[in-house]
Amino acid sequence: MGDDVLVQLFPFQQELVDKLGSPDISARLIADEMGCGKTHEAIAIEQRLRSAHVGSKMRTLIIAPWSIHEMWRRKIAELLNVPASDIVVIDRKHRDRFLRAVQLGRAKYYIVHYEALRIKDMAPLQRIVWFHIIADEIHRIKSPKALQTKAFKRLRTQYRTGLSGSMADDRPQDFWSPLHWARPDLFPNVSTKDPTKLFVKDWCETEEFEGRFLGIDDDGNEIHQIHKRVTGMRQDRLAEFHALIAPFYMRRLKEDVLDLPEKVFSPVHVTLYAGQQKVYDQLKREFIAWIGEHEDEELRINRMFVFAQLVRLQQAALASLMFSDTGKVDRFSKPIKKVALREPSAKLDAFIDWASDVSSPVVVFSQSRGMIDLTAARLDAAGARVGVYTGGTPDKVRQQIIDNFSAGKLDFFLGTIKAGGEGVDGLQRASSTMVFFDRAWGPFRNKQAEDRLHREGQKSSVQIVDFYAPKTVDAKVRATNIRKWRDLRQILGDDR
Repeated sequence: MGDDVLVQLFPFQQELVDKLGSPDISARLIADEMGCGKTHEAIAIEQRLRSAHVGSKMRTLIIAPWSIHEMWRRKIAELLNVPASDIVVIDRKHRDRFLRAVQLGRAKYYIVHYEALRIKDMAPLQRIVWFHIIADEIHRIKSPKALQTKAFKRLRTQYRTGLSGSMADDRPQDFWSPLHWARPDLFPNVSTKDPTKLFVKDWCETEEFEGRFLGIDDDGNEIHQIHKRVTGMRQDRLAEFHALIAPFYMRRLKEDVLDLPEKVFSPVHVTLYAGQQKVYDQLKREFIAWIGEHEDEELRINRMFVFAQLVRLQQAALASLMFSDTGKVDRFSKPIKKVALREPSAKLDAFIDWASDVSSPVVVFSQSRGMIDLTAARLDAAGARVGVYTGGTPDKVRQQIIDNFSAGKLDFFLGTIKAGGEGVDGLQRASSTMVFFDRAWGPFRNKQAEDRLHREGQKSSVQIVDFYAPKTVDAKVRATNIRKWRDLRQILGDDR
């Protein structure tokens, strides 16, 4: 370990800091797989950069999902021996306090979440030339036209460090936005209509597909709009691409640098109760009928509605549904219903039965906050010690829940995949068992959640238990990328 680095690092982490931590490098992207300790690497780089600028007025802005603000505050305080007065964390209910602290400029570290950047009141952040911006989970800026991405890129800084174990998810073009932030000279924005246009042209493979039906030609053939979609990176230029980004980008896989135990997947098949299956089948028939009515349109036009219906089917596979009117209608003039989950739930009953034979702490995830609340109520009634970590969990108690679980003071950590599946660290010290009631749409978010346990510090094999309902969308949800109407039919088991 170099004398200028105070953070204790593994050799592979030190290798990254030595390569990317030079003050001569203004930007770097750290893409080590989830669980490799990117936070420690970034803090070590921060310490090294500050050591090279002794005497300068240096303010560092840390941008991270608000669910892990407390983790960042603790890491900065403990690893760099920074007093509390030098770390300012935004309070979502009192942003004015954060802005006053920014304007006074007395602290060294300021922690904010991505969504706050797009708020007009936060414009003063753009008037400062920061010493260093550390962007954790930088894939949050993958959409170049999003307001928070535009606001993020208006921030000015001497040094920049982006962290993400899933820099581009399953869409290669999503890589452009972090690359553009780090090195706009190498990955420029040449089109306001499609900022990724040049990146796709130079580095991505594409294929044409038919879009909206336009009519019939003179020979009786159907005419469709022709579009292009990205199918992957260009294999003939992949080595050139890697060489281009190598000076400022680094990625290592856990299996290559950490001696971690294996993951063991154990599906538990659950047969829905008759009432649940009846509701599921009815929703499915209505959805398939709707697809038949709209297949002559481009899928992307109806994308939000499609995913709303898929989520509704997932909910029906989780528990019984209770519908109520909202007084609103959707773009198809159909009433919008509010949905609440309630018992009976075949999955919940199966889980409670399974949990009665488990003696060690368990991490439980679902996409649905309603399912987490149902589970918490049942476990509370049984006398279990439960911590709930969802979007509704107050900021001030989030880290306390993680600490209590890590210390063995809780039997169950119940979280939504969105809130607890990203950035949370420490659960692996108490548990090696994770349960999913349902999965997110897309493999990267699921893997992020799994890696809350399968990460540095885990000593046992990680058992991942999926409560799975046959003849539902559970079968296809984990790895499906929905691009075509036939993808939807395959998911629904309607492969005509």
